[in-house]
Amino acid sequence: MHIRYPIESKPDHQSFEFDSLGSKGRIKKVVLYTQLKELNENIYNLSFGDWDESSQEINELFHIIGFKNSVWEIFEPNRNYEAFVIKSK
Repeated sequence: MHIRYPIESKPDHQSFEFDSLGSKGRIKKVVLYTQLKELNENIYNLSFGDWDESSQEINELFHIIGFKNSVWEIFEPNRNYEAFVIKSK
């Protein structure tokens, strides 16, 4: 059985929120689309996760590792990688 959640969209249609109900209670989820203007006008980053009211940010739910020059390393923003591995925290 699939559960459908009411979704709230911000006026710019690049931010969406909904409450997830589960064994940990009600958790606010957020989906953000951020245009990467420096790359191309039609390329967007998708962010998804639990909303932290105290920091006003999405909690990082994953560990991201990037592959560059034959070496796996902890992901750093604004670096070009050949591949990624994403693992749940």
